[in-house]
Amino acid sequence: MLSSFIGICLLFSINLSPTAPVFDGPHKALEYEQARYHQIALSGDWPSLALETVLHPGETLVQVPEIRQRLLLESPYFIHSASSSDVYDSALVQDVRTFQKNRGLQPDGVIGSATLAALNVSAAQRARQIGINLERLRWSPPRQERQGVRVNIPDFKMELVDHGEVILSMRAIVGKKNRRTPLLQSQITYLEFNPTWNIPQKLLRRDVLPKILKDPQYLESHDIRVFETWSPGAPQLDPQTVAWDSIPSWDMAFKLQQQPGPKNPLGQVKFMFSNPFSVYLHDTPGREKFFQSQRCFSSGCVRLEDPLALATALANLSGPSHLTAATLQILIDSGQNGKVLLPVAVPVNLEYQTAWIDGLGVLQFRDDVYGYDEALAQDLDLLEQLNDSPGAEGTCVEVDEILARIVAHTAGPQIEGGLKKLVVSDSGQAQIDGLTRQMEALASHTVTILAQTGVGFGGTESGNDFNGVGERKLATESVQLVEQDPVYGVGLSGAMVPQNPVEDP
Repeated sequence: MLSSFIGICLLFSINLSPTAPVFDGPHKALEYEQARYHQIALSGDWPSLALETVLHPGETLVQVPEIRQRLLLESPYFIHSASSSDVYDSALVQDVRTFQKNRGLQPDGVIGSATLAALNVSAAQRARQIGINLERLRWSPPRQERQGVRVNIPDFKMELVDHGEVILSMRAIVGKKNRRTPLLQSQITYLEFNPTWNIPQKLLRRDVLPKILKDPQYLESHDIRVFETWSPGAPQLDPQTVAWDSIPSWDMAFKLQQQPGPKNPLGQVKFMFSNPFSVYLHDTPGREKFFQSQRCFSSGCVRLEDPLALATALANLSGPSHLTAATLQILIDSGQNGKVLLPVAVPVNLEYQTAWIDGLGVLQFRDDVYGYDEALAQDLDLLEQLNDSPGAEGTCVEVDEILARIVAHTAGPQIEGGLKKLVVSDSGQAQIDGLTRQMEALASHTVTILAQTGVGFGGTESGNDFNGVGERKLATESVQLVEQDPVYGVGLSGAMVPQNPVEDP
C-alpha cells in the first residue's frame, strides 16, 4: 500500500504547503508570533546596537538606554527595561537574562559578542525564521506528543514527555557540523549497560589509526581489542604484531572493539533504537562540554547529561517496575556488559527546530547550527523569484509523499515563451523542456533542501514499499526520479539516510 499521494500546485508560487493541516495551539501561537514580528519589521524594525566593550552588570554605558529600547521594541514583557538610565542595573540585567535564556545563550546577564549578535537579529529575520520552521513543521511527519523522547538538535536538549507533559529534561551533545546527527523517528526498545564500542571503519581510518601510528601503546592503554575481520568468531590479534604503518587506510579490514570502562566513549549506558544510521543516545565519560552553550561535538550520536535518570524513567514509564535507579546502578557497578529490554517501546524523535513555543507558551529561538534554515530559505526565495515568470500560470507540480518523484502538468496548450510542451511516455515518465526544465531543476533542488532541512517523508506506518533507497515502484505509474542529494537519500521511518552510515559516538 502506498501512502496518500500529496499534490502540490505550486503555480510557481511560494506556497509549499500540502493540504491545509489542522493546527494545534503551539502552531497557532507560532503563526501569531510570525505576524507580530512581521508587523514590527513593517513599522521600521529596531536599530542595530554597537558596543565597543563587553557590558557587565552594574556598569555604566551610554548605549544602555538603546539596549532598553531594543528589548521593549521586541516585547512589552521586558517591563524592567522601561527606564532612561545609562546604568546597567539589576532590573535590566533580569530582562537580558530572560532574553539570553530564550535564545539558548548562557543567562549570565553579560552582554558580549554572542548576546549582541542575537540582539542585532532584525524582526524581519525573526519573522522569516519562524516562517521557515512553520514550513518544516507542515512537512514533517507527526511526532508522538503524548509520550516519548525528543531531541531538538539546535536546542542541544533531550526531553522525555509523558501524557503530554515534560517529565525529564537534560542537556545533550549532538553531532559536529561535518558529522551531523540525523533527523529520524524510531522507538527505543532496550538499554545496554557497560557497552562495548565497535569502532566504525570510517572513524578507524580518520581518528584511531593516526593515534596508533603516533603511540604504539594506544590500543592497550584504551583497552581496545583487535580482531582479524568483522566476521563472528574472528580470531583476536596481538596489536603489536600488526604492521599498522604499512596498511593502506582504505584496506583496513580489522575490527577494533573497545571494552567497557572509564575510557569507553559510550560511557555506562546506551539507548538502542532501530535506524539506518547506527546512531543512538548514550552516556559519555566527558562531562565538561555539557556546560557550553553550543554543543556540536559528537560524531553523530546524542550524548546525554544524566543517562541514568533517563534509563530509570524509561524503565518505569508504563508503571512501577523492579528496575529502580538503585537496581540499574548495581548493573552498572558490576562492570559487565548486559541488555535490559524495556517493558514498552518508547518513541524517540530527533528533530530540528530553531523557532518554537515551549511548554510555558514562551517563544524560543536557536541558532541554525547545521545551516538547514538558510538552505530552505534560499529554496523558498527561488520559488518566489519564479512566481512572476512567463508561463508560470496554470503550471502544477505534483510531488509524492517521499518527495522523490516529480510530475509536471499543464492546464492548457503550450504557452509561447514560457512552458513549451509536456511529453508523457506510455510508462508515465514525464519529460519536460523549456521553462518547465527550470521548474524541474528547482523542484529537484527543493527536494534536496527539504531532505537536508529536517523534512521527514512517510514512514513504515505509511506502508512505503521501497525498491532500494530512494526508489519505489508505483502501482499504476512510473515517474522519473529526481537527482538524489550526494549526501542524503530518502529512507524509511521518516529518516534521511546517509550513504555511509556509521556507528559514531
